[in-house]
Amino acid sequence: MCIVTGVAAGPLHLNKEHAVEFVTQVIVALALGLIVGGIATVILPGKNRIGFVMTVVVGAIAAFAGHYIAELFGLDSTEGIDWWKLAIQVGLAAIVIFVLSAVIHGGRR
Repeated sequence: MCIVTGVAAGPLHLNKEHAVEFVTQVIVALALGLIVGGIATVILPGKNRIGFVMTVVVGAIAAFAGHYIAELFGLDSTEGIDWWKLAIQVGLAAIVIFVLSAVIHGGRR
């Protein structure tokens, strides 16, 4: 039984509309990860030693988590650009990139 549609189907049942929505969400998450991770890398001192792919992944996760943190504090429904949400997302990404760089490379930045 498909959880989304309620139709009995195999374990990989995914109609075209759901597939398009899923792919769109993945593309948006990666784009946000690129932006948020890139900004976080720019504000951190020294060289980013975790690599491009990991920076995008960290940025995407920080964008996702930052959205829910902003929502928790009522900062998700502002008009125009959500500067507070972006600041939370970039801050989270910067912290995680800094910690990962320190753990992976023994504190050398």
